[in-house]
Amino acid sequence: MKYTTFILLIIFFSGHSVEVQTDTLSYGLHFKGDRVGSLTAIKTKTSKNTILYDEQSETTIHFFGKTTIRTRLKVVYRSGILQNSQYSVTKNGSAYKTTTIDRVGEKYHMDHNGDKSIISAPIYNSTARLYFDQPDHVKTVFSELEGVDHKVHKIKENVYEIDDTESGKSNTYIYKNGILQEGIFKHTLYSFKLFKNK
Repeated sequence: MKYTTFILLIIFFSGHSVEVQTDTLSYGLHFKGDRVGSLTAIKTKTSKNTILYDEQSETTIHFFGKTTIRTRLKVVYRSGILQNSQYSVTKNGSAYKTTTIDRVGEKYHMDHNGDKSIISAPIYNSTARLYFDQPDHVKTVFSELEGVDHKVHKIKENVYEIDDTESGKSNTYIYKNGILQEGIFKHTLYSFKLFKNK
């Protein structure tokens, strides 16, 4: 009797359990050859066809004084379509930039630093996915911070350049087995390099 009850409990819980798969990637951020920060990207997939991305970074550079920048990006995809995202950037402990995006019906409501707007087209590919998904056959990638599409250019096998409308430059992404290994992010006055930790 006890054995039968145990088997029934296993069948019940296995039928009602939620399969969760979590992948974590960690990177070092480098500036002028020195390691100045870190980035962690977490992808959590559930059996309900939902994928959660949670990415955090912290960087401290001594460039015209000491500056510490922290970022946090949380994104939810369901059935391959972005549902909502929250992006925040702090500079020396103070809020610097924030963007929230929520899917309401067939449209998105976006709030970027208090400026509100509507996005009509569904979003299938965004920057949160770039750590885990090589952008093969992708023409544009949506920026959760700026709320705009960036063009994707395949340079050669496993190497891509993605336009950055804010800096006016292109960032480089290098992949191996579909996972981001290195990145070069160019800004007007400086560039960061990103290396995947072994």
